Amino acid sequence: MKNDILFTPFNIGKLSLKNRFVMTPMETGMAGFDGRPTELLTDYYLQRVRGGTALICTGICRVNNIHGASTPKQLSLVHNSSIPSFQMMNDRIHGEGGKIAVQLHHPGRQNYSALIGIWPMVEVFSKIPGFSKIFSPIVKSFAFLEEKIYAPPVSAPSAIPCGHVKQKTRAFKTWEIRSLVKDFVKAAVRAKRAGFDAVELHAAHGYLIQQFLSPYSNRRTDEYGGNFENRLRFIKDIIEGIRQECGSDYPLIVRLTVEEFIPEDRDNRGITLELGVQIARALEELGVDALDISSGSYEQTNKWLETVNYKAGWRKYLAAAVKREVNIPIIAANLIRSAEQAVTQIEEGTQDLIGLGRPLLADPELPRKIKEGREDEISRCIVCCQCYESLLTNAWLGKPLRCSVNPTLSVIRKESQKSEGTVVVVGAGAAGLQASLSLKKRGFHVVLFEKNSEPGGQILLADKAPDKEKLGWCIDDLIQSVTDAGVDIRRNTEVDAEAILDESPDAIILATGGVPIKPPITGVSLDNVYTFDEILSGSRFPENGETIAVIGSGLTGLETAEYILSKGKKVMVVEMADNAAPGAHFQHRDEALECLEKENALIHTSMKLTEIREKSILLENTRNHEKKEFAADAVVLALGSRPLNELEKELNGFAGEVHVIGDASGIGRIADAVEQAYKLAVRLAV
Repeated sequence: MKNDILFTPFNIGKLSLKNRFVMTPMETGMAGFDGRPTELLTDYYLQRVRGGTALICTGICRVNNIHGASTPKQLSLVHNSSIPSFQMMNDRIHGEGGKIAVQLHHPGRQNYSALIGIWPMVEVFSKIPGFSKIFSPIVKSFAFLEEKIYAPPVSAPSAIPCGHVKQKTRAFKTWEIRSLVKDFVKAAVRAKRAGFDAVELHAAHGYLIQQFLSPYSNRRTDEYGGNFENRLRFIKDIIEGIRQECGSDYPLIVRLTVEEFIPEDRDNRGITLELGVQIARALEELGVDALDISSGSYEQTNKWLETVNYKAGWRKYLAAAVKREVNIPIIAANLIRSAEQAVTQIEEGTQDLIGLGRPLLADPELPRKIKEGREDEISRCIVCCQCYESLLTNAWLGKPLRCSVNPTLSVIRKESQKSEGTVVVVGAGAAGLQASLSLKKRGFHVVLFEKNSEPGGQILLADKAPDKEKLGWCIDDLIQSVTDAGVDIRRNTEVDAEAILDESPDAIILATGGVPIKPPITGVSLDNVYTFDEILSGSRFPENGETIAVIGSGLTGLETAEYILSKGKKVMVVEMADNAAPGAHFQHRDEALECLEKENALIHTSMKLTEIREKSILLENTRNHEKKEFAADAVVLALGSRPLNELEKELNGFAGEVHVIGDASGIGRIADAVEQAYKLAVRLAV
């Protein structure tokens, strides 16, 4: 069979794996404030084991409470008292035939002052009922005091702040480094006692061990800095300590950045691939059992946690370069998005084990579906970064991450209460499709109306921008799922209240989406004015225009600008706020702005559109209120959308429940729509 190689057994040292699938470490925010595994986290791992993943690698696990806490609800192996909790989790995973490794971690300079020194107190107070509700205000108060009075520095090999988190940074004293080595070793000993099958050291993504290895972040002049051997000493001491305390045969993995992707115009480029391979060879000589190859740091986040623009497998050359030089197993994620790609990368010698992170957030049953020949049933990761974006926000609220295509990610799965009855869903965008699928699984008869020939709603526009086609996968996969489930989909059918009521529904769900906002300004009705949906759908386009003004620099505006640039036009982007892409996640903002810069697009911030003319626009500076005219052959409005929910009023007399979801209830993200639809579907009672 074409995928057989993915399901051949494989060994990491003495650790035997049933297949080649490894869930690479991802922080979820599902542990307790005390760092112990919760039922939610255990269930999360068990779902992936049952779905066919051979080895689970946990998210980051704390080894030091004073300067090593990285996020509120991460795992911790600081105390012996936590061992029984981990043992119970691991016993359950082993009982399902799975294997599990714990990733030991310290953030170093990629940390926040608000977390320095508070964790012993948090562990004590976390036992108070309702602590999660007051945690966020407590952290905010600490942050306020630190900003106004004193901010304890984060700790690193050298006093060089991270360019992303921008925190005051101090250099570890030599004795502190030796103490920290012992922290890692003690955590590994606890891991072995708790039944973990292996330990992984996090030497990637810009965290502390990588900081010691990199000449970019390590400028020390003592035994832990300077030449290659000294920069290697920190991880060398940790490995030797673990070997001494846990035994030479206890499986040890290192997740390693082998290319930091520091811009070429910098004097110090840190870890380049040549140096990364040298580090990999040294780690093999130190007795490491496997390497999990990665890249980047917080300063180059998109080089290890890619946005949708990146091509599948774009960085596989990094793992391949290491594999050619070492004789230990290589794990790598490499933005793998299909079984065919996974097979190819093993057969061509890129890697030995298939690392999957976000794809297993999207679908915990991915390996099993591949094995059973059900690849068309896989819910694919669309590389939207909602998982990471949500974690950055939710962590401070004591909540877990979420996924745009898997609304059950942070839910302990239970059998839904079966029900009967008919539900009419209007609108087959992400919200309507998800509601229909979840309702059908509960036993409802679902009639899904879609006015267009092709379901998808706004996502059909979003995936039209250059290199955004993966966004459309969520619609493709939902359509496949609702079709397989037997949902009655009626395309090309625009309905009114009478047509809906003709179906004798017990409940009605309106997922009718939104429509572009057109502000009431002079010239908005001219023929040279377009909306973003017209541009992206291809229904209208300024073929004869040379310079196009895009009004609004939200993600929709930036993606529309990218699309127009791809058609050979010149673009200027106009934004009222002081900065482009206000409110956008930094990964998407940085990627889009870099693209626009490469194409020489102009971006005017702090400028408000006041008038549209035949060949120009009039802008007003929001700071000094001066007005200026700019040449523009056409204008594209990308100012967002407003909900479209007129049907709700028409259904006022309906005796059953009427629910409005998705953009029809308030403009949001894919994750908002899918989550709202799922929650409604599981609680609906008729």
